[in-house]
Amino acid sequence: GGDPDKGGVAKVVTQGMLFKVICEAVDQIPIKSRFIMKRPVISVRFDSKAWKAFDIMRQKGISGIAVVDEDGIIIHNTSTSDLKALITAQNLQDLSLDMTIEDFLVKLRSQGAGASTRVPVATCKKDDELRVVVQRLNRTGYHRVWVVNSKRKPSGLLSMADLFKTIIAASDRGPELLGPKLGRASSAGGGPSSCALQ
Repeated sequence: GGDPDKGGVAKVVTQGMLFKVICEAVDQIPIKSRFIMKRPVISVRFDSKAWKAFDIMRQKGISGIAVVDEDGIIIHNTSTSDLKALITAQNLQDLSLDMTIEDFLVKLRSQGAGASTRVPVATCKKDDELRVVVQRLNRTGYHRVWVVNSKRKPSGLLSMADLFKTIIAASDRGPELLGPKLGRASSAGGGPSSCALQ
């Protein structure tokens, strides 16, 4: 709170607000995941120690990695948020970074809110359009979507930051690409988009 003229908070931007803007914008950008996904995919096997997964993130300077099974199929997503959850967790004395990353994630997430409905990982195909990616982010609450092949092996990564960069680049190329919808995205009277919040 406080007076905005004196450095106080004037307005809080929520993830829901950002998704509304993204949904309105991506409907106007006919681009497929393959053109903006990041490669290579950094992954760790499900039977690796949890501490190893977080150490890889530290070494590579990234905030999330894919957890794959013995065949390279993605089965989980882990990020620095999971480490933060461990630090702030209560009643999880038997949770340890010496567990396998899979056991660590299953145990950690079973204690969280919405654990029964949250999927372990968000994925899309390389030919999916951006609106599909936004739908997956919205449904799962994750900040990244893994691009997978027909065997569910990860081949790329799309994050919320990638989506914002794409929207900004598209708007810089010409407002006509995004159309008037983007300008109305934050107004109460804007119409529904094909990736409306669910």
